[in-house]
This record gives sequence, structure tokens and C-alpha cells, in this order.
Amino acid sequence: MKTRVLFVCLGNICRSTAAEAILRKIDSERANKLIIESAAVGHWSLGEPPDPRQMRACGKKEYFFEPQKRAQMIQDEDFKKYDFILAADEQVLQKVKVLQPQACSARIELITSFSTQFKNKSIPDPYYLGEEAFDLVVTMLEDSCFGLITFIDSHTAF
Repeated sequence: MKTRVLFVCLGNICRSTAAEAILRKIDSERANKLIIESAAVGHWSLGEPPDPRQMRACGKKEYFFEPQKRAQMIQDEDFKKYDFILAADEQVLQKVKVLQPQACSARIELITSFSTQFKNKSIPDPYYLGEEAFDLVVTMLEDSCFGLITFIDSHTAF
């Protein structure tokens, strides 16, 4: 059975979609052992494609987005469907925990809880910041995704 990972941020057009693209590439290089998706806790970007600035920042490191990717909200069933629900920052993490139903089997934490360089740090929302903020998001997510893969591979329960 494949391990299932859901990345969550505010609007599902920057950080969570970038995490999805990064982890997809890493996983594709190791025989596609994961099911990977992303979602939002806010509704303002629903149906929109990923932010072009985040796509450019990811593209610099050859991380690419699924062409059909559109922003979507986290759903009640996601709490049973996914093994990991990973939030981009503390605000998103708290919102996910508020939405969490009692019957929840997912491990819910910050994306960076698996990072070696940015352990338990919030990933800044780059939306209103400059291009360098989108590059920082990629750096933080890349380190976190490699750490997540290492964790998953070392725990046979997943």
C-alpha cells in the first residue's frame, strides 16, 4: 500500500502546490511509492492554477506542476484518506487541527518537521513578497521533502 501525503497551505497556489511538485519528482525517481496531493484551508483561490511565480521558482530546479492542478479545499474525508497532512505554517496547522474530525488517522504536523535545516519553522507565504521568497519556499520544501522520504523509508509501518 502506498503512503498518502497531503500538503496544505492557505490558498493552495504557492507553498502546498510547490511541495506537491517537489515530492512528486523525488518520488518518481524512487518508483512512485507515494500518493501526493495538496489543498487549501482558505477558499479565495479555489479553482485557480498555481501561482506563476512559484512555478518559475520550482522550474529553476526542474520541479514541475501537474497541468490540471487547480486550488482545492481540504475535505473531511482527507483526514481518513491521508497518512500525513502537512501544513506550511503554524496558522495553517492550527486551522487544520480545528477542522480535524475525531476519527482521524492522519499524522498532522508542519511540513518542516521533517527538515534538517529548517526544523519546525513556518514556511513564509511568498504571495505578497518578492521573487526571492518563492526561491526560499523551494529551498525549505526541498529539504523537508527529502527528510519526509527518509522518514517514510525508515518506518515500514507506512
